[in-house]
Amino acid sequence: MKIKRLLAIAAATMTTVALAGCTTYALPDTSSVGLAYTGGSWDSKAYQKCIPAGGNEAIDNGGDTAYYPQGTRTWAFGQAGGDGPAIAVSTKNQELSVSGLITFTLDTTCTEWTDAAGKVWPGGPLQKFHETIGRSKGAEFTEDSTIVPQGWKDTLALFLGGPADRVMDITAGDYTWQQLYTDPVKAKAFTKTVADALPAQIKDATGGDTYFNIIAVQINKPTLPQALLDEMQLKEKELLAQETEAQKVAFQNSWPGGQVVYQEWARRNAETNCLDSGKCTLVPAGMSVSVPAAS
Repeated sequence: MKIKRLLAIAAATMTTVALAGCTTYALPDTSSVGLAYTGGSWDSKAYQKCIPAGGNEAIDNGGDTAYYPQGTRTWAFGQAGGDGPAIAVSTKNQELSVSGLITFTLDTTCTEWTDAAGKVWPGGPLQKFHETIGRSKGAEFTEDSTIVPQGWKDTLALFLGGPADRVMDITAGDYTWQQLYTDPVKAKAFTKTVADALPAQIKDATGGDTYFNIIAVQINKPTLPQALLDEMQLKEKELLAQETEAQKVAFQNSWPGGQVVYQEWARRNAETNCLDSGKCTLVPAGMSVSVPAAS
């Protein structure tokens, strides 16, 4: 009996040691991919393996896992609740502010890959992104993908927002503000040119690797400066006044006898109404007025 007890205690102790020697990956949800590292400080950590979306495997105690979003994401700028401010662009004749949406995916490929410099990355493009950009920016997520780290937002602002700003400003120089504001054909052409040029700008910003795949670019109708809006409203009032005057002239010309006869009738009618109301002392043409006798 004593031997059996000792064996049982030994077995339990071995189990405890075995459990203490490893831990379990946090379970990524279906929208996250994980990069598992072993070791102590980041300088001594070594990449171990990729954890696919929804994966759950064991890793040595002391390791860390960095998670990144898989699937379609958006970066909104210049709108309430968005990720970045409006982008200022300079057209041929006016600076405007534009808002919009960039739809993209992060390359979460984590199979072995050799980059352009000949370096082998066991964890693929995602490992290189994490170790050269994501880690220093604090862009990695935890296992809870609903919590968006500030570092991820900062990374998108730098590597999506920055290139978008440059491309839009350069492209807007080929248009007038009137074309972007009122001409849907020109506005669509502007958006297409930006969408076509953006991937190359982003690739340059990230050092030559395509980490972000652009799916779509949406650019909304520009926001005009208040001074320009005020000027447009003034011109609109002037145009309306001109249209009203033109209508008056057309009406007068249609009067029997033409504009001259209408104006004479209008003058006499105004004089008569004024005298009848007692509000003025006009002397109608042809009317005799008595003169008091001298004393």
